[in-house]
Amino acid sequence: MWISKKEIRELSKGIQKTLEGQEFDPRDDKEGPWSILKNDIYTLINLEREQREIAVEEKEKLSEYLADISHQLKTPISSIQLMAELMTDAPENKKKEFLFSILGCVSVGLGATGTVLPVLPTVPFLMLGVFCFARFSKNLENWFKNTKLYKNNLADFAAGRGMTKRTKCRIMAVVTLLMSIGFILMGAKGIVAGCIVLGCVWVFHLVYFLFGVKTIPAAKGREV
Repeated sequence: MWISKKEIRELSKGIQKTLEGQEFDPRDDKEGPWSILKNDIYTLINLEREQREIAVEEKEKLSEYLADISHQLKTPISSIQLMAELMTDAPENKKKEFLFSILGCVSVGLGATGTVLPVLPTVPFLMLGVFCFARFSKNLENWFKNTKLYKNNLADFAAGRGMTKRTKCRIMAVVTLLMSIGFILMGAKGIVAGCIVLGCVWVFHLVYFLFGVKTIPAAKGREV
């Protein structure tokens, strides 16, 4: 099989074009090893183009998601600043309301951060935020339930449909890690009663998420 220098140069130039984002189809209707090589190169070019398009699409989605999270965090941050100012001169019965509302806003902020940083749990913080808002701030509760953050992470659970297996495992892993730290610290100081209580809470937590919360398929639920 004879391959001319011209054919090699044309193939090399075509590959260079693909690296610059241009279209190039080296295939021909001939037979033989050279044609097979051209077909293989064309397959690799398509794979590289598809991977590049997927990477660009994922980058755009991440940018949109971060922008959406940033927008959603403006309300709790503004609320924290406002309530911190009002709490200074508020009566005692109102200070508790402001305090728990601030706690709810901080929890929502941490939960939102957890959707981007895997080291932070998402659902536990969001559930704490819902609890605080439901008891002490209906306005913040209504606002939070209309955000994408709530709909994408807690809507299925709140509607009684359950959680995906991955979400449940993440929650249990994080809680186990945090409680283990508390257990070790109290054990080192000889606080036996505290260790027993913490152990019971941990067991109850595992039993609740394993048997009390329905597991739904990942295709039907939304992963955290």
